[in-house]
Amino acid sequence: KGITVSQFTPEQVVFLDVSDTYSQDIVIRFESKGDILLSNDAVAIFRTPFLDIKDCIAAAKVIIDENQVTGEARFSLLQQQLTANEFYQFQYLRYNTASKSTDDIAHKTCGASVPWQFTLSNNQQLTNQKEASVWNMEKFNQIEGQIWSDNTSKLAELCLAEQIKEFISPLEVEIQRRFLSTLLNPWKLDVKLHKSCAVFSKMGRIFGLLSNMKVGDGCAMTFGE
Repeated sequence: KGITVSQFTPEQVVFLDVSDTYSQDIVIRFESKGDILLSNDAVAIFRTPFLDIKDCIAAAKVIIDENQVTGEARFSLLQQQLTANEFYQFQYLRYNTASKSTDDIAHKTCGASVPWQFTLSNNQQLTNQKEASVWNMEKFNQIEGQIWSDNTSKLAELCLAEQIKEFISPLEVEIQRRFLSTLLNPWKLDVKLHKSCAVFSKMGRIFGLLSNMKVGDGCAMTFGE
């Protein structure tokens, strides 16, 4: 049964022409069913099922049309955050004008899209194939698992920094950067672990150690440079 306009509250926002799949850059249109849209509103992407605003994967500020009831949001470079084997939703987050302190909830959900999936573009697939041909994927997965593990010690962190150095030293600079960027977005691992401050602190220490290491034998340049 279709939803009629009369079934919406004035602050409700609906998403228009949502595709079954998206890849790379996304432009999504939306429309308010009553109240005007605000420049502080946002559109966020969540894995389904949607549980909490804090669990958003990516967010974009809204671009509002002159009529103030329609607009769009734009997302790019999502291949690090989204995978092809999960379902996602757009959520419209209205700015809470009643919030008076940082303890108040700044936004509230006022609309959700139908679920959709993410697919890699042809260029991204070629890039992944190129990486697979030069990366030892078994070793990469081992490093990724260690860096996001909550088990740590000073010796383990130093050894892990050395492993990363050994792994990326032979790679082209572009591939080195992508490798390090991929480590910062471990979408394959337990999402609850990503929120652990201790794990992020551990990563900071490992990257600090790595930044002071020489890029290669006989090279004066460090990874930090």
